Amino acid sequence: MAVTEIAPSSPLVIDENGKSITRAFEILAISEIQAEALLLSEKSIQRNVALTDAYGNTISASVCQTIEIAPKSPNVAAKTTGTTGLYVARVAYAPNTGGGSEEPEPDGDPVYRIEDGFEQLPVDHDAAGNPIVNKAGVPYDPPLQAPRPTEFLVVEWIVTDTNIFAGAVKSRQYRGRTNSTAWHGAEIKEVLCHSLRPIQQDDNTVKFSAKFQYKDSFLAGSTTIPGWVTAIVERGLEETDDNGGPPNAILDANGDEITSPVRLKADGKRAAAGDPDVITQWNLIPTADFNALGI
Repeated sequence: MAVTEIAPSSPLVIDENGKSITRAFEILAISEIQAEALLLSEKSIQRNVALTDAYGNTISASVCQTIEIAPKSPNVAAKTTGTTGLYVARVAYAPNTGGGSEEPEPDGDPVYRIEDGFEQLPVDHDAAGNPIVNKAGVPYDPPLQAPRPTEFLVVEWIVTDTNIFAGAVKSRQYRGRTNSTAWHGAEIKEVLCHSLRPIQQDDNTVKFSAKFQYKDSFLAGSTTIPGWVTAIVERGLEETDDNGGPPNAILDANGDEITSPVRLKADGKRAAAGDPDVITQWNLIPTADFNALGI
Protein backbone atom coordinates (compact mmCIF):
# COMPACT_ATOMS: atom_id res chain seq x y z
CA MET A 1 0.00 0.00 0.00
CA ALA A 2 1.55 3.34 -1.06
CA VAL A 3 -0.34 5.34 1.58
CA THR A 4 -0.73 4.03 5.14
CA GLU A 5 -2.35 5.91 8.01
CA ILE A 6 -0.28 5.98 11.20
CA ALA A 7 -0.67 7.50 14.65
CA PRO A 8 0.27 11.20 14.60
CA SER A 9 3.19 12.39 16.71
CA SER A 10 0.74 14.10 19.05
CA PRO A 11 -2.84 13.10 20.10
CA LEU A 12 -5.76 13.93 17.82
CA VAL A 13 -6.73 17.28 19.28
CA ILE A 14 -8.18 20.58 18.15
CA ASP A 15 -5.44 23.19 17.75
CA GLU A 16 -5.10 26.29 19.92
CA ASN A 17 -7.66 28.09 17.76
CA GLY A 18 -10.14 25.25 18.03
CA LYS A 19 -10.06 24.91 14.26
CA SER A 20 -8.10 21.84 13.21
CA ILE A 21 -7.58 18.15 13.81
CA THR A 22 -4.62 16.18 12.45
CA ARG A 23 -4.05 12.76 10.92
CA ALA A 24 -0.70 11.27 9.91
CA PHE A 25 0.32 9.03 7.00
CA GLU A 26 3.36 7.19 5.67
CA ILE A 27 3.81 7.28 1.88
CA LEU A 28 6.13 5.32 -0.41
CA ALA A 29 7.17 7.64 -3.24
CA ILE A 30 10.16 8.80 -5.27
CA SER A 31 9.68 12.51 -4.51
CA GLU A 32 7.76 14.92 -2.30
CA ILE A 33 5.56 15.90 -5.26
CA GLN A 34 4.60 12.28 -5.94
CA ALA A 35 4.01 11.71 -2.21
CA GLU A 36 1.63 14.66 -2.13
CA ALA A 37 -0.20 13.48 -5.25
CA LEU A 38 -0.56 9.92 -3.91
CA LEU A 39 -1.89 11.24 -0.63
CA LEU A 40 -4.46 13.49 -2.29
CA SER A 41 -5.61 10.65 -4.56
CA GLU A 42 -6.95 8.84 -1.48
CA LYS A 43 -10.64 9.81 -1.34
CA SER A 44 -10.89 9.04 2.38
CA ILE A 45 -8.38 11.79 3.06
CA GLN A 46 -10.49 14.48 1.42
CA ARG A 47 -13.99 13.40 2.46
CA ASN A 48 -15.70 14.26 5.74
CA VAL A 49 -14.29 12.10 8.51
CA ALA A 50 -15.26 11.55 12.12
CA LEU A 51 -12.36 12.23 14.48
CA THR A 52 -12.16 12.16 18.25
CA ASP A 53 -10.83 15.07 20.27
CA ALA A 54 -8.84 14.91 23.48
CA TYR A 55 -12.06 14.64 25.51
CA GLY A 56 -13.42 11.67 23.59
CA ASN A 57 -15.97 13.71 21.64
CA THR A 58 -16.61 12.73 18.03
CA ILE A 59 -16.15 15.67 15.70
CA SER A 60 -17.26 15.84 12.08
CA ALA A 61 -14.39 17.37 10.11
CA SER A 62 -14.51 18.77 6.59
CA VAL A 63 -11.98 18.33 3.77
CA CYS A 64 -8.34 18.73 4.68
CA GLN A 65 -7.09 22.29 5.05
CA THR A 66 -3.29 21.94 5.11
CA ILE A 67 -0.78 19.19 4.41
CA GLU A 68 2.85 18.96 5.57
CA ILE A 69 5.08 16.34 3.91
CA ALA A 70 8.70 15.51 4.76
CA PRO A 71 11.10 12.58 4.17
CA LYS A 72 11.19 10.10 7.03
CA SER A 73 14.68 9.53 8.40
CA PRO A 74 16.85 7.70 7.32
CA ASN A 75 15.28 8.01 3.86
CA VAL A 76 16.27 11.66 3.38
CA ALA A 77 18.40 10.68 0.37
CA ALA A 78 15.23 9.75 -1.52
CA LYS A 79 14.38 13.44 -1.81
CA THR A 80 17.45 14.10 -3.97
CA THR A 81 18.29 10.78 -5.60
CA GLY A 82 14.85 10.02 -7.05
CA THR A 83 14.82 6.54 -5.49
CA THR A 84 11.80 5.22 -3.63
CA GLY A 85 11.71 6.41 -0.06
CA LEU A 86 9.33 6.80 2.84
CA TYR A 87 7.63 10.14 3.47
CA VAL A 88 5.54 11.26 6.42
CA ALA A 89 2.53 13.55 6.04
CA ARG A 90 0.41 15.43 8.57
CA VAL A 91 -3.06 16.46 7.40
CA ALA A 92 -4.99 19.18 9.24
CA TYR A 93 -8.80 19.23 9.11
CA ALA A 94 -11.23 21.98 10.04
CA PRO A 95 -14.34 21.05 12.05
CA ASN A 96 -17.61 21.23 10.15
CA THR A 97 -19.64 23.89 11.96
CA GLY A 98 -22.77 23.35 9.91
CA GLY A 99 -22.52 26.68 8.12
CA GLY A 100 -19.03 28.02 7.81
CA SER A 101 -17.58 29.91 4.91
CA GLU A 102 -19.05 29.99 1.46
CA GLU A 103 -18.04 27.13 -0.84
CA PRO A 104 -16.89 28.01 -4.38
CA GLU A 105 -18.75 26.60 -7.38
CA PRO A 106 -16.87 24.56 -10.01
CA ASP A 107 -15.32 26.96 -12.56
CA GLY A 108 -17.05 29.82 -10.72
CA ASP A 109 -15.79 32.82 -8.79
CA PRO A 110 -13.21 32.17 -6.06
CA VAL A 111 -14.13 32.53 -2.40
CA TYR A 112 -11.98 34.87 -0.31
CA ARG A 113 -11.57 35.11 3.46
CA ILE A 114 -9.11 36.55 5.98
CA GLU A 115 -7.46 34.41 8.66
CA ASP A 116 -5.51 35.62 11.68
CA GLY A 117 -2.05 34.30 12.42
CA PHE A 118 1.35 35.05 13.87
CA GLU A 119 4.85 35.43 12.47
CA GLN A 120 8.19 35.37 14.27
CA LEU A 121 10.31 38.51 13.83
CA PRO A 122 13.79 39.41 15.15
CA VAL A 123 13.74 42.10 17.85
CA ASP A 124 16.49 44.33 19.26
CA HIS A 125 14.41 46.08 21.96
CA ASP A 126 12.07 44.66 24.59
CA ALA A 127 8.46 45.74 25.20
CA ALA A 128 9.62 48.66 27.36
CA GLY A 129 12.00 49.95 24.69
CA ASN A 130 15.19 48.69 26.34
CA PRO A 131 17.95 47.39 24.03
CA ILE A 132 18.33 43.59 24.12
CA VAL A 133 22.01 42.89 24.85
CA ASN A 134 24.02 40.29 26.75
CA LYS A 135 25.85 40.89 30.03
CA ALA A 136 28.74 42.46 28.12
CA GLY A 137 26.40 44.95 26.46
CA VAL A 138 26.64 43.28 23.02
CA PRO A 139 23.50 42.45 20.96
CA TYR A 140 22.71 38.74 20.70
CA ASP A 141 23.73 36.98 17.46
CA PRO A 142 21.37 35.70 16.18
CA PRO A 143 18.86 38.15 17.68
CA LEU A 144 15.90 37.06 19.77
CA GLN A 145 12.55 36.63 18.02
CA ALA A 146 9.04 37.57 19.11
CA PRO A 147 5.59 36.72 17.66
CA ARG A 148 3.66 39.45 15.87
CA PRO A 149 0.00 39.22 14.80
CA THR A 150 -0.57 39.12 11.07
CA GLU A 151 -3.38 38.37 8.61
CA PHE A 152 -3.56 35.93 5.72
CA LEU A 153 -5.68 36.09 2.58
CA VAL A 154 -7.12 32.62 1.88
CA VAL A 155 -8.52 31.95 -1.60
CA GLU A 156 -10.43 28.80 -2.60
CA TRP A 157 -11.60 27.88 -6.08
CA ILE A 158 -12.70 24.75 -7.94
CA VAL A 159 -11.79 23.82 -11.51
CA THR A 160 -12.94 21.03 -13.80
CA ASP A 161 -9.94 18.72 -13.97
CA THR A 162 -9.25 15.02 -13.54
CA ASN A 163 -5.47 15.28 -13.12
CA ILE A 164 -4.42 15.84 -9.50
CA PHE A 165 -0.75 15.46 -10.52
CA ALA A 166 -0.99 18.61 -12.65
CA GLY A 167 -2.39 20.46 -9.66
CA ALA A 168 0.51 19.33 -7.47
CA VAL A 169 3.03 20.55 -10.04
CA LYS A 170 1.15 23.84 -10.38
CA SER A 171 1.34 24.43 -6.64
CA ARG A 172 5.14 24.27 -6.77
CA GLN A 173 5.18 27.15 -9.26
CA TYR A 174 3.72 29.55 -6.67
CA ARG A 175 4.33 28.21 -3.18
CA GLY A 176 7.12 30.07 -1.38
CA ARG A 177 7.22 32.85 -4.01
CA THR A 178 6.28 36.53 -4.07
CA ASN A 179 4.27 38.35 -6.73
CA SER A 180 6.29 39.50 -9.76
CA THR A 181 3.46 41.80 -10.91
CA ALA A 182 0.91 44.00 -9.12
CA TRP A 183 -1.82 41.76 -7.68
CA HIS A 184 -5.02 42.42 -5.70
CA GLY A 185 -3.97 45.93 -4.71
CA ALA A 186 -0.40 44.99 -3.82
CA GLU A 187 2.75 46.19 -5.53
CA ILE A 188 5.51 43.86 -6.73
CA LYS A 189 7.02 41.64 -3.99
CA GLU A 190 4.44 42.63 -1.37
CA VAL A 191 2.59 39.27 -1.33
CA LEU A 192 4.02 35.88 -0.36
CA CYS A 193 2.27 32.62 -1.26
CA HIS A 194 2.52 30.44 1.84
CA SER A 195 0.64 27.47 0.42
CA LEU A 196 -1.32 26.31 -2.61
CA ARG A 197 -2.90 22.88 -2.31
CA PRO A 198 -4.94 20.88 -4.83
CA ILE A 199 -7.62 18.55 -3.44
CA GLN A 200 -9.43 16.08 -5.68
CA GLN A 201 -13.10 16.70 -4.89
CA ASP A 202 -14.40 13.95 -7.15
CA ASP A 203 -13.49 12.36 -10.48
CA ASN A 204 -14.05 15.59 -12.40
CA THR A 205 -13.11 18.52 -10.16
CA VAL A 206 -10.08 19.74 -8.24
CA LYS A 207 -10.34 22.28 -5.43
CA PHE A 208 -7.44 24.66 -4.83
CA SER A 209 -6.84 26.38 -1.51
CA ALA A 210 -4.14 29.06 -1.33
CA LYS A 211 -2.87 31.23 1.52
CA PHE A 212 -1.16 34.57 0.92
CA GLN A 213 0.48 37.05 3.29
CA TYR A 214 0.74 40.78 2.55
CA LYS A 215 3.67 42.87 3.71
CA ASP A 216 3.67 46.59 2.90
CA SER A 217 6.66 48.27 1.30
CA PHE A 218 8.51 50.63 3.62
CA LEU A 219 10.84 53.60 3.44
CA ALA A 220 14.47 53.21 4.46
CA GLY A 221 15.83 56.73 4.29
CA SER A 222 14.65 57.90 0.89
CA THR A 223 14.55 54.36 -0.60
CA THR A 224 11.32 52.35 -0.95
CA ILE A 225 11.90 48.70 -0.02
CA PRO A 226 9.34 46.14 -1.29
CA GLY A 227 7.68 44.28 1.57
CA TRP A 228 9.32 40.86 1.10
CA VAL A 229 12.76 42.19 0.14
CA THR A 230 15.37 41.99 2.88
CA ALA A 231 17.11 45.32 3.56
CA ILE A 232 20.07 45.81 5.88
CA VAL A 233 22.14 48.80 6.94
CA GLU A 234 25.75 48.15 5.98
CA ARG A 235 27.78 47.43 9.11
CA GLY A 236 30.94 45.51 9.82
CA LEU A 237 34.06 44.92 11.86
CA GLU A 238 36.31 45.30 8.81
CA GLU A 239 36.66 47.84 5.98
CA THR A 240 38.00 47.67 2.44
CA ASP A 241 41.74 47.90 1.84
CA ASP A 242 43.04 50.98 -0.02
CA ASN A 243 45.23 48.77 -2.22
CA GLY A 244 42.59 46.20 -3.09
CA GLY A 245 43.83 43.60 -0.63
CA PRO A 246 41.81 41.65 1.97
CA PRO A 247 39.60 43.76 4.27
CA ASN A 248 41.33 45.32 7.27
CA ALA A 249 40.11 45.25 10.86
CA ILE A 250 38.60 48.56 11.95
CA LEU A 251 40.45 50.07 14.90
CA ASP A 252 39.10 52.18 17.73
CA ALA A 253 40.67 55.39 19.09
CA ASN A 254 43.19 53.33 21.10
CA GLY A 255 44.30 51.33 18.09
CA ASP A 256 42.49 48.17 19.18
CA GLU A 257 40.20 46.14 16.91
CA ILE A 258 36.55 47.02 17.47
CA THR A 259 34.25 44.29 18.80
CA SER A 260 30.86 45.77 17.76
CA PRO A 261 29.99 46.39 14.08
CA VAL A 262 30.00 50.00 12.88
CA ARG A 263 28.30 51.57 9.87
CA LEU A 264 30.04 51.35 6.49
CA LYS A 265 29.94 53.67 3.47
CA ALA A 266 29.14 52.50 -0.07
CA ASP A 267 32.86 51.95 -0.73
CA GLY A 268 33.17 49.66 2.29
CA LYS A 269 35.02 52.20 4.41
CA ARG A 270 34.00 53.15 7.94
CA ALA A 271 31.27 55.80 7.92
CA ALA A 272 31.69 59.09 9.74
CA ALA A 273 29.12 60.42 12.21
CA GLY A 274 27.31 62.58 9.62
CA ASP A 275 27.31 60.06 6.76
CA PRO A 276 23.92 58.65 5.73
CA ASP A 277 23.11 54.98 6.20
CA VAL A 278 23.97 52.76 3.24
CA ILE A 279 21.17 50.24 2.73
CA THR A 280 21.62 47.05 0.70
CA GLN A 281 18.60 45.16 -0.64
CA TRP A 282 18.64 41.37 -0.99
CA ASN A 283 16.02 39.48 -3.01
CA LEU A 284 15.94 36.19 -1.12
CA ILE A 285 12.56 34.90 -2.33
CA PRO A 286 11.86 33.88 -5.96
CA THR A 287 8.89 35.43 -7.75
CA ALA A 288 5.96 34.23 -9.84
CA ASP A 289 3.14 35.97 -11.75
CA PHE A 290 0.15 35.49 -9.43
CA ASN A 291 -2.17 36.96 -12.09
CA ALA A 292 -1.64 33.76 -14.07
CA LEU A 293 -3.66 31.94 -11.38
CA GLY A 294 -6.76 33.73 -12.64
CA ILE A 295 -8.10 34.42 -9.14
